[in-house]
Amino acid sequence: MDILSLINLSEIHEIINLVNKNHGTKYSLSTIPIDDKNAIKLIKLGFTNNIFQLEKPGMIDALKTIKPNNFLEVSHVLSIHRPGAIKQIQLFADYKDHKKTPQYLHPILKSILEPTYGIIIYQEQIMQIANQFAGLSLEEADNFRKAISKKKPEQLANLENTFLQGAKKNGIDQTLAKKIYDNVFEFADYGFAKIHAIEYTMLSTKMAFLKANFPNEFFSIFLDKNGSTRGKEFFKLIKDLSAFNISFADPNINKIEGRTTTVNQKLMYSLLNIKSSNIDMVKATLGERNNRGEFKNFDDFIMRLAPNKIQGLWVKDLINIGCFDFESKNRNYFLARLSSFLEDPQDLKSYVKKDIAAFLQFEGKASNPENYEKLDSIKTFINEFVSLGFIQKKMETLFPSIKTRDYFQLSSLQRAGTFFSTCGIITNLKIKNDKNDKKYAKITLMDHSFQESFFIFNNTFEPLENTLIEGQIVKVAVRKSIKEKFTSYIVNSVQVLS
Repeated sequence: MDILSLINLSEIHEIINLVNKNHGTKYSLSTIPIDDKNAIKLIKLGFTNNIFQLEKPGMIDALKTIKPNNFLEVSHVLSIHRPGAIKQIQLFADYKDHKKTPQYLHPILKSILEPTYGIIIYQEQIMQIANQFAGLSLEEADNFRKAISKKKPEQLANLENTFLQGAKKNGIDQTLAKKIYDNVFEFADYGFAKIHAIEYTMLSTKMAFLKANFPNEFFSIFLDKNGSTRGKEFFKLIKDLSAFNISFADPNINKIEGRTTTVNQKLMYSLLNIKSSNIDMVKATLGERNNRGEFKNFDDFIMRLAPNKIQGLWVKDLINIGCFDFESKNRNYFLARLSSFLEDPQDLKSYVKKDIAAFLQFEGKASNPENYEKLDSIKTFINEFVSLGFIQKKMETLFPSIKTRDYFQLSSLQRAGTFFSTCGIITNLKIKNDKNDKKYAKITLMDHSFQESFFIFNNTFEPLENTLIEGQIVKVAVRKSIKEKFTSYIVNSVQVLS
């Protein structure tokens, strides 16, 4: 078994352990079915991110084209998606769905190729053809397969002659035999061993079973694996969560853990997913809570954690994501109090005062949150984004005037027509010059479902050059441009919402 298989086996065992813990089940790798209907449906629809061998974009396209209906058809897709064979994917799908009829040059070929709809996919099929058609022994057929796949010029003439002479002894017309040899020759260099395909597919379908039937546990493991970064794999997970209609639970300092957990069917991300987190601070927080019980309020948290060199930036991020909302929804109140607790009130990177307990005792009763103006919903939203690095809320929760039907979520742009609208927060803005030395911008927008890049060219960008900044929430009217299979999104107009 290769290293990729071993990595995925480790992930599967982690998911199984979490499933058994959360649901009281007794699954093991050997008891997970390989032909579960929910898993096959998930594979057919292409929801295969983070599933062994099935997660690459080209493979996902192949799955959506062929739409496998069972375990063996998944194995066929896994095997046909290889250099050279890729050009046969649409034909395979047409044969499978009876839109076209396979043409077999000889009845022997039909018996060998009918299970794969007339197309050579597996190395074993090449060996069967050499054995049954040209009369080679199984050992000779295997050597024939190995030699023909390497396509060494000095061997090819002998290989062809061996095949044709064997077919002649079996009474097969030489013209027909030559056609079949050419067919085998074309496919031999990318044939996949069926035994390997079955092994890989077993792992793939077992992972698909876990994702389809226990998505919270599946995503928990992969969020923890990718949560410390905000890279491509992380946002694929966020996109998948949106597709599975899984949302995040409101974090609470007394419930959040050092790993992603499920709370009331929602996911609560790990303390380690917070942008300013570090392992020492996470350990100190969980250790204090586990040893001495829940934190009563914000001040109790500060006093109990102060001896551990608690950094202001870490506490600010906990406030921004709502970890203390159980005490008060006024996050501005906590931010103001935090400043007074720091060694340097002007520097969030400074630490909480070591003698904070004495300070609080001297200060007396904590001030009233009602004395502090609440942050508006947009500022709260932006603060959450800054502290998490991703977005939890849908745009329509912030801007009721924007209805879901008026715009496409960023995860759904492939379904949009040529012209559409979308919304998001600008997470990256780069200003460049085109070949005519005119300025244009490339921006990255993020919403709760995904992130995507957009281009704002000179005529549209010129009046916005001094207006657009990172951190703004915008609604954009977009034109989709497809050139040589590459899709780009051109902004026609921008409405700044924040």
